[in-house]
Amino acid sequence: MKSLLDKSLIKKNGNIQKIIDGVICAPKPQSLSQQYLWQSLINEKIDNKTAKKLNDELDILRKKYDCGLIDGPVPSSRKELVLKELDNLKIDAYIVTITDEFQSEYMPDTARRLYWLTGFSGSAGFAVIGKTKSAIFSDGRYTVQMAEQVDTNDYELCHSVKDPLEKWVNSSYQKGSRIGFNSTTMSDKKARLIKDKLKNIGVELVPINKDPIDTVWKNKPERPISPIQKHPIKYAGASTNEKYKKLKNILKNNNADIAISCLPDCLCWLFNIRAGDVPSTPFVQGYMAITNDEIHLFIDLLKLPSDLKLPAKIHCFDNFYEFLNTLSGKTVLLDSETAPYKAGQILREVGAIIIDKIDICLIPKSCKNEVEIAGARQAHIVDGVAMVKFLYWIDKNVKSGKLTELSCAKKLNEIRFEHTDMRDLSFYPISAFGSNGAICHYRVTEKTSKPITMNDLYLIDSGGQYEYGTTDITRTIAIGKINSEQRDRFTRVLKGLIALHKIKFPDGSSGMNLDIIARQFLYEGGFNFEHGTGHGVGSYLSVHEGPAQISTRSNSVHLKSGMIFSNEPGYYKNGEYGIRIENLFVVTQPDTSCETPMMGFENLTWCPIDKKAIDVSMLQVEERKWLNDYHKTTFEKLSPHIDDVDILNWLKNATQEI
Repeated sequence: MKSLLDKSLIKKNGNIQKIIDGVICAPKPQSLSQQYLWQSLINEKIDNKTAKKLNDELDILRKKYDCGLIDGPVPSSRKELVLKELDNLKIDAYIVTITDEFQSEYMPDTARRLYWLTGFSGSAGFAVIGKTKSAIFSDGRYTVQMAEQVDTNDYELCHSVKDPLEKWVNSSYQKGSRIGFNSTTMSDKKARLIKDKLKNIGVELVPINKDPIDTVWKNKPERPISPIQKHPIKYAGASTNEKYKKLKNILKNNNADIAISCLPDCLCWLFNIRAGDVPSTPFVQGYMAITNDEIHLFIDLLKLPSDLKLPAKIHCFDNFYEFLNTLSGKTVLLDSETAPYKAGQILREVGAIIIDKIDICLIPKSCKNEVEIAGARQAHIVDGVAMVKFLYWIDKNVKSGKLTELSCAKKLNEIRFEHTDMRDLSFYPISAFGSNGAICHYRVTEKTSKPITMNDLYLIDSGGQYEYGTTDITRTIAIGKINSEQRDRFTRVLKGLIALHKIKFPDGSSGMNLDIIARQFLYEGGFNFEHGTGHGVGSYLSVHEGPAQISTRSNSVHLKSGMIFSNEPGYYKNGEYGIRIENLFVVTQPDTSCETPMMGFENLTWCPIDKKAIDVSMLQVEERKWLNDYHKTTFEKLSPHIDDVDILNWLKNATQEI
């Protein structure tokens, strides 16, 4: 690695080796404009020629980087290594979480312990590895994926809802057994809930501070290092000071001395900063402690360029738990759903007064200001044009027989990155044809990629990260002729999407109140889907944002104006095909002209919905009108940004009235 830098630079900056190691273990920025930013951390003047050489040699090191993550069944020897460690810890079994220290869906390689151990790459689930039995758990979205990726000789496959952990433990382990867990990667609420349930069956849950997987994982990646960048006020719409004032009011209203925040997107929002610690999401990993006088920020100090000054007292990330030990007698706002168990454990031990409330930043962050909403509108115009170019490309080339799921995903990425404002994907595209579409969160690889043939459905779920907004869109299109059953299911999904788009609701409504509106037409036919109808979306942050959601799951968080959600009903027939249509919308201000002020949704996503897949006879007059109006507006918004006559004619045809 020393070949990357002049010896004199290494002497000047002893952290260069650590920076390089961390940069290699962070996701490589997909936008060319972002790929040189890491060099700002060296804090030395670098000419253009040297800068290019540094990047070229860094790419060579990236290609050599192999941390042992395998998509699919992994060697049983990994399980055996971890089992040996359990003896040293004096425990009978160990819970392997899918989350990291930040309860994040998107994680750096160093935190992907479940994936390393089992080969399961889904975004929800956990495993129990033990001397008596071992199992892996996930929900209905991932049952097919688990069966394909996990060796059933090593792990029993369990549905986390139908076969809950405590039921499985009760049938697999004797009373008096001790089951460990990583106290920093499981939330305080979840750990205490599991602890109580296991206690009822005579099993002890034991917090472990050193994960046994970290001990045996050969070539385990370092923590990621990516440079922190300012997020301009012209996109953020509010300064750190303005946001801090809101948070101090929340502290005051709760008679609290301090609030602990353990979510990277909250940190990024408050300080108007972004980075690249995790894939597809411009996060800076770190924690915060917010008081009436100052903000304490806990991050890796190597990520801070020397010319970036933040209005906070900055600490090394590893000093966070030491800081919590100083809060004896303080009244602390702590979100037990997002804070690690270890944080709650320390606060209870030192005698802090804990007020368990939603993270102090979550609701203010999710209620976008006018600047952020304007940015979301802009992002969806840019993204809609990219989608139209992609759909035209498929239409033009599909009969060649050369298209595959993987080539389609790569083409869409290529089209998106043609725009200079594109920073990253908002997630890895779900490019799924035929039976692969039935896997809700399918991830295409060289191994799984299917050819796109005629007379079936193709599902593409994708999105982009633009500096002014985050997008997420799904379109399912008919390739050739599809059968009457597929048309029926597609139309039921479309009717649900339209119904949710059109709904009005009073302040105080939760997403659970609205979810059935999108499912009603599927329910009428005896069908359902196992994922939520809508998730929150950040502003150049996470494509999956809390705290509100539109789902069958109980959620007390009310929908508020400025929150951005997805609207994505679907239908999945295992082994045959899948359908999902997804737009984003933003909650509007209450209409005070009504007797009861009503809110609704303003559509953000503009892209044709495939008319060839619709059974028009199933649509009511108002539904046809909505679709025709939607397509008319789609053409009006996107056509000025399309110069190619052939693509423009395709869009005109795709948005014609039905």
